[in-house]
Amino acid sequence: MKNRVLLRWFFPGITILMFVSFLIALLQDYIPPNIYELMSNVTGTLSFCIMLTLVIISIRPKAIERRLGLTEMYEVHAWMAMALPVTLLIHVGIRWSGLKNVTTLNLSNTSILGYIGLIALVVVMLTGIFVLSDTIIKQSKKLMQFKDNANRNMHLWLHRLAIVSVIAIHFHVYQVSYLTENIPYRFLTTFYTVTILGWYLLYKIRIAQLPKYKVTRINKPSPRIHEIELKPIDGQRMNYHAGQFGFFRFIDSQVSSEAHPFSFSSAPTYHQDSIIVMIQEDGDFTETLDQVTIGDKVTIEGPYGDFYPEEVRQSNQPMVLLSGGIGVTPNLSVLREEIA
Repeated sequence: MKNRVLLRWFFPGITILMFVSFLIALLQDYIPPNIYELMSNVTGTLSFCIMLTLVIISIRPKAIERRLGLTEMYEVHAWMAMALPVTLLIHVGIRWSGLKNVTTLNLSNTSILGYIGLIALVVVMLTGIFVLSDTIIKQSKKLMQFKDNANRNMHLWLHRLAIVSVIAIHFHVYQVSYLTENIPYRFLTTFYTVTILGWYLLYKIRIAQLPKYKVTRINKPSPRIHEIELKPIDGQRMNYHAGQFGFFRFIDSQVSSEAHPFSFSSAPTYHQDSIIVMIQEDGDFTETLDQVTIGDKVTIEGPYGDFYPEEVRQSNQPMVLLSGGIGVTPNLSVLREEIA
């Protein structure tokens, strides 16, 4: 438990380390003339560090996911994303001498790249708050209804403007007058940006190169449950543990190709040459699963999760498995592993 609490601070810790290094580089070469200028620099720099850290979380680094869990990582992402508008609002309010100059496109105290980065980031935050997450809006029935009716795929693409915002703000730093000669600050800006976006690019390349699976069997145990079996087209089935899950992309089906997480209902020693998932119709994507056909191609990113940890797998102690509804899926995987 203590380790998990510490791990929850891993990503905020990255933000703090980047921020401190930026602050040291800034103050070596420039002393803000007043408290408002200092606050503008502090909140602007902190906003950029938060943005870079959120990009890291979107990569879902497995070394952290295995110890912290993807749900916990997304919670950290949500809280950091809620802190971002606060720091950004302070920075913009001071830098633009009031928010009115933002709407009138007054660039006297900033650059066009800073403006582009701001607008892109506002779009990213709005899509995250009102469509892709319910952390803030879950107490409002109207906002939850808006989220359910929104085109999720379109908002996912809009959410990726975060990369555009990071790039624009990186170059915006190079146009700030008092940073022109601050080589350490500019170096850190480029180093962090190139490193993190390079990692993000490699992650996307790896996703594009994932082995393909083919849908070989479709069954409906009940009117709203889809059981789908997949076999690798080339090579061997991925290695995973009972109770884990993956992100599935139906890349040539009539359904969306956006990745969705589903638990494996099969087990490593059950149907050793295939993977089986059970999916309940419960949303805009899952309700289109009737359009999946035999032969459709799928990629699986993962595995993720630690539902059935090694210390439990290796013990001979009795287990009690509790679940409700489609939550039975990982339990089926564990049971199949045990009886195989």
